[in-house]
Amino acid sequence: MLTNILLKTGFPILIDIVKNTLLKSNDEIAQSAGKQLDKITKLPTNKELLQSITEIEKRDSEKIGQINTSLRTEVLSQDKYVRRMRPTFGYIMAISWFIQMTIIAISVITNPQISGEIISSFAELSVMWSVGLSVLGVYVYKRSGEKK
Repeated sequence: MLTNILLKTGFPILIDIVKNTLLKSNDEIAQSAGKQLDKITKLPTNKELLQSITEIEKRDSEKIGQINTSLRTEVLSQDKYVRRMRPTFGYIMAISWFIQMTIIAISVITNPQISGEIISSFAELSVMWSVGLSVLGVYVYKRSGEKK
């Protein structure tokens, strides 16, 4: 009981006294410490944090509801192409990216004298990757349209 009273009233008063004393000091370091204490006293309270968390949870639950609806539409579709193409293409892109990065890493480790040439040669594949990622982007964009 006494601890709660001291924490709720005594501690803020003590911080305020120390803060004001440090801010009035001629020493720059002490003034800086006073400014930091001032920032600490302006931190949000537990009630404000709880309200923020509640708002974030509400917003996120709406987003999760949209995603859930989209996934249910995709799963319940009778067309196998609709259900499997987008995830399959995404996995293919991820596996291809992993293989390419692994090959680059192994090549650079085993032949460090020509690592610059190896990396620049893989940079030439950027057109191929831009096409693949564009197709993946269209799939994602199309699914976003179906959610509405």
